Amino acid sequence: RQARVDQARAAYDKNAALYRQTVLNALREVEDNLAAMRILADQRKTQEASVVDARTAEQLAQQQYASGVGSYRGLLAAQTARLNDEVMLLDVRRSRFDASVALIQSLGGGWDVAQ
Repeated sequence: RQARVDQARAAYDKNAALYRQTVLNALREVEDNLAAMRILADQRKTQEASVVDARTAEQLAQQQYASGVGSYRGLLAAQTARLNDEVMLLDVRRSRFDASVALIQSLGGGWDVAQ
């Protein structure tokens, strides 16, 4: 009888440890995803400011080119820089969407693809 009691206690301890580890992993995932959301929000703000600056630089290059002071190469460089900044902004936004989905999943949320 004592061996069965010991076996039951050992099984209980094992299941309790597995449950504890599952809960700790879930909390870690939530914390990681919340941190990612915060970091990506900061990156988004910074990248949006870069896009605004790049648009201003492009407008200046366009005005310089139109007035004959600037070169076409300078205008192309400004346009390329603006487009690169906009692509990086889109990448940050996509990463935020991915982090949002990961956060929802780590919180136990889900969805039915058929719906």
